[in-house]
Amino acid sequence: SIADLERERLITEVQLQPLDPGDIRAMVAEVFGLDTPVSAELVEAVYARTEGNPFFVEELLKALVESGDLGSAGAAWDRAAVDRLDLPRSVREAILRRLDGLDALTLQVVDTAATVGRYFDFAVLQEVTGLSEDALLVAVKQLLSQQLISLERRFGWDHQGYLFRHALTRDAIYGRLLPQERRALHRRVAETLEQIYQQQGSTAGHLGELAHHYYAAGGWAQAYRYGVRAGDQARALDANAEAAGHYTRALDAAARLGDVPAADLAPLHHAQARVYTLLGQLAAAGAGYTEARRLARQADDSALEQEILYDLSGLEAGHGNYGQALALGEEMLALAGSAVADPRAQARALSRVGNVLDNLARLAEGMANHQRALALFTNLGDTWGIADSLDLIGMNNYLAGDAEAAHEYWARSLALFTELDDRERIASCQTSLGMTVTQFDGMSVQAASPEDCLACTERGLALSRRIEWRAGEAYALALSAYAQIGAGQYGAAWRAATEALALARSIDHAEWQVLSLTALALAAFDLGDLAEAGARLEQALDMARPAGARQCELRLAALLATVRAQQGDLPGAAALLGPLQPAISRATNTWERQATYAMALIEQARRHPARALVLVDGLLAGQAPAHLLLLKAQLLGALDRPVEIEALLAEAEAVANRCGPRGLRWRVSLERSRAARARGDTAVAQAAQTAAQAAAAALLAGIDEPKLRACFLRDPLVQQALGPAAAPGGKRPAAPAGTPPSPLTAREREIAALVAQGLSNKAIAEQLVLSDRTVEMHVSNALGKLGFSSRAQLAAWAVEHRRELAVR
Repeated sequence: SIADLERERLITEVQLQPLDPGDIRAMVAEVFGLDTPVSAELVEAVYARTEGNPFFVEELLKALVESGDLGSAGAAWDRAAVDRLDLPRSVREAILRRLDGLDALTLQVVDTAATVGRYFDFAVLQEVTGLSEDALLVAVKQLLSQQLISLERRFGWDHQGYLFRHALTRDAIYGRLLPQERRALHRRVAETLEQIYQQQGSTAGHLGELAHHYYAAGGWAQAYRYGVRAGDQARALDANAEAAGHYTRALDAAARLGDVPAADLAPLHHAQARVYTLLGQLAAAGAGYTEARRLARQADDSALEQEILYDLSGLEAGHGNYGQALALGEEMLALAGSAVADPRAQARALSRVGNVLDNLARLAEGMANHQRALALFTNLGDTWGIADSLDLIGMNNYLAGDAEAAHEYWARSLALFTELDDRERIASCQTSLGMTVTQFDGMSVQAASPEDCLACTERGLALSRRIEWRAGEAYALALSAYAQIGAGQYGAAWRAATEALALARSIDHAEWQVLSLTALALAAFDLGDLAEAGARLEQALDMARPAGARQCELRLAALLATVRAQQGDLPGAAALLGPLQPAISRATNTWERQATYAMALIEQARRHPARALVLVDGLLAGQAPAHLLLLKAQLLGALDRPVEIEALLAEAEAVANRCGPRGLRWRVSLERSRAARARGDTAVAQAAQTAAQAAAAALLAGIDEPKLRACFLRDPLVQQALGPAAAPGGKRPAAPAGTPPSPLTAREREIAALVAQGLSNKAIAEQLVLSDRTVEMHVSNALGKLGFSSRAQLAAWAVEHRRELAVR
């Protein structure tokens, strides 16, 4: 026996720990050879069903593939596919073998326990089975000895609660019951629990439990009543997936009852559609809104119909159907002004129409609508409406190229939404605050750093994930990619943009797909991969054109023209700027400014530096982005006007250091070196060359996408900056010996010290109460700033500078 072998010390017992979510992600990618990121949703779903048991994980994944839900490279894998999957036969048989030898009474007890759920209370089980305490104890002891259940200790040792040892154990046992047996057992469980909770004073804390059992029992009236309340309760707690399930079952129960009035069904369909929107199930949301509107009309509820039109218009905009979104917004506006005018409904309609007009590049009309809405909301004292208007006015200012004003409006909006505890809009504003300093089209500048921007998007991302808002998650991921580009962390940027694109595609969100594709394009552009940048922008443009998002289409055309100009395709670049030509000399918004920059590059390539300089000077009136300052310095050099060049490059370097893009620093330093050498200032030229090498090395350390890294190293200017270190196949260069390390932020220094202690990112995250992704970002930033390529280098640096880390 095992005991005999242990006494003889012939065996060693090894306690196997469950796989954590990171292990499951690696297992999925390795077993199926996926070259695309494994979605967090899939990992969470597999972990929830298997609890990390390696055998269960493997069998579940096999069954998922056999079911046909795998799709192309895992693209179709999602929580729903995992949840609806039948228990694999191999797992079911392995579990049910443990029932062999149990007597009939114990089998009755375990069947009843499985009907109650994963966790069951002894007293409840006794009430439902009708057994004496002694008889039930005998049965429970048998189940414990067979390791089917375990004592649940979270409520204390004196609490008589038990737990199936694994969720799949309960699933296998429950699955062996006949449908008639299940319904009868659920009826007894539901009535018993309802009686117990009513005696205790309230059913409020058990709505979902009661709704579930009555629905499974076919008690449609109770299932409908408890299901609606359970859905509302879950929604208030941001448990949106749970809320969707409750609403779906409540609606099914209502359909089976057949006599629920339209006035009650319309808000239920509306609530379900709102939850579907948050979960990214946009097709289901659209169907829900449409049915809710039909029922609202049937019930003659114009106020609810206007609410539904507001949400439906927003949904169409998210799909990229701006023409339809505008039509619905105008319909809402007409409805709000008919019969007895409703100022709040009018204001909401004006806000929706204004936002669509913004996306159609009709900014003046959009702003007029926003201002009218703000005035109405202010007169009504409607805090939510005021916050909403400020948020939309911020976006209008952003599109107009005024980053400072956009930042101020979003900050004011965030404060009001925080006061109201509207978590969806808090997440949106936090993310948008990151965009104001990212300026992904690069035509504006403000004082905030890329790190400040990233902190905003990280907060927006964390909250979006907590409230299960998938569109908000995609938005935050995309903007975190832009922030990483600003910080010069291109590896992290590429990963975030790729994840954002996959998520946006999975929920069919056209707007965020375009945003993510543009981020990928800009990362490739900065690293010299013009072919990749052009291909990504063409993809984005192909999506934007049929959607009718005119401002997006124009900005993408201007960005693509910039790429074409850099590729030397001057006719192609000029053709893309065709619709924007009249506005180039008087640019008033982001796309016109981007088009003006592209035209300046075209004129520079045509060897017309004087014409290009006129365009650049127009753009620099009131704005001084680093890349414009660099371009002006190059144009002045071509015009043999060296006097202003050093001051311009010094300012460009300061701007790039302060607010990005950090990826421009090596180019500025290289240009300073060239200019200084031209005027015979050897000392300044050498210092600038050293700075260029350090900046390029730091940038290279953060590029882990092989194609982008190779392209970056092929750039002749990069080779000039890095020198011998840029040779193909060379190691990632470290910071030049003897140069002081780039200063780290307080958080980066703290994390560097913990890396030196040998802690993993996960351990650091737990100690500092941060997300794993945030720690990864700080480590990546520290590596980039110091020009390192490994954690070992960072740890060695932290040990060497431990006194400095302690003092700071």
